[in-house]
Parts: sequence; C-alpha cells; structure tokens
Amino acid sequence: KQRGNKYLNHDIIHMADTIYTFCGFDFTTDYMTMLSSIFTGLTTLLFIRESYLMRKYQNMPEISMYLKFAEASPALLFLIIENIGNGVARNVKFDIVKNYEHYKNPDDNLTEIGIIKNGLENFYPKQIFRYFINHTSENWEEKKEQIIKIKVSYDDFFFTRTNKTYVMSVEQFAGGRQFKPGDTFPSHIASSMEQIQKDISKLRESFENSIK
Repeated sequence: KQRGNKYLNHDIIHMADTIYTFCGFDFTTDYMTMLSSIFTGLTTLLFIRESYLMRKYQNMPEISMYLKFAEASPALLFLIIENIGNGVARNVKFDIVKNYEHYKNPDDNLTEIGIIKNGLENFYPKQIFRYFINHTSENWEEKKEQIIKIKVSYDDFFFTRTNKTYVMSVEQFAGGRQFKPGDTFPSHIASSMEQIQKDISKLRESFENSIK
C-alpha cells in the first residue's frame, strides 16, 4: 500500500510539471505564461491600430468639387469647392487642367480668382467656396458640351500629400437639360421677377425709341 501511495505521489508531481503533451511538445506552466504574454501583446497592438485608424478618420480632410446651377436662376453656373472631411486640409493648391471656354466676363476666369489662383493655407471642415462661371442661357447646346478638369493637392493631419483630379461635365450637372423656371416655389418667384424686369426693360426701350 505504501508502495502504491509512493507511485501515486510521483504521478501527481509529474502531472503538475507537465500540464499537457501535444505533438511532442510539453506545454508546462512556463509555456502557458509565454502564450498569455503573446496574446496580451497582440491584443495591445490591435487596440493601438484601431485607435490610430479612428484618429486618422477624425482628422482626415476630403476636398470635393462640383458644378451647380442656381436654383433661383437655373442658367447661372457655379463651381462649388468644399471640404467634406473631418480634418483640416493644409497647403491647398489648384491646377486647372482644362478650363471653361465660354466666359462672358474675363474676371470670371477660374484661373484668376480666389483660392484657385492663390491656393489656401488651411481649408477647414465644412468650409465652402462658391465661384460664378457663366450665364448659360445663350448657346446652351454648345456650352453643355464643356468639360472642366481641375487638379487639387493638399496635406492632411499626418503630412501625407493627396492629389485628386476632378472632371466635371456641364451637361451632367445640369441633369441633361436646363430646368427653367425650376421645381420649387422660390425659383418660380425668382423666374417671374426676372421676366418682369425683362418686360420693363423692353417697355422702357420702346418708350425711349418712340420719343426720339
């Protein structure tokens, strides 16, 4: 009986030294501690990565450009530049690759106005710039074929330089045709006022010509 107890104690000690044997490797308490440390390290790295990605998203700018026709006067064409991201875009530069070709007034040329000409040191989130391009009611069939191509480059929070090129079709942003007087009540009022002004101008011209 004593011999049996002796063998039993030996087996218990041996089991305490070796928890489990698999594929020829002994996983003792030291191995379990090492695996636990590796798991903790990997978990920490994943947490750091997620924190970095979240911070990057919260500080990432995104500059958007598009054409827009005025609601009150659908023939008026504008260029809209907006930072739709969550971070500040720094050292913003613009380069017009293909310009609009039907400017009525030379002062409306995009190469000579605002941030397109001078750039911008800081472009803040939700900040919007709006530039008038042209009145498109005359020669619409020719003007609707126009393509405007603008390249923008800027630095983000992590000093990474981003380069994007926007290709904008006049006809595309007009929905294929010009809506006049528009589909809202304010635009109908504005269109009516515009027509009244034209009629008054014609009456004035007729009156001035009749008294000459």
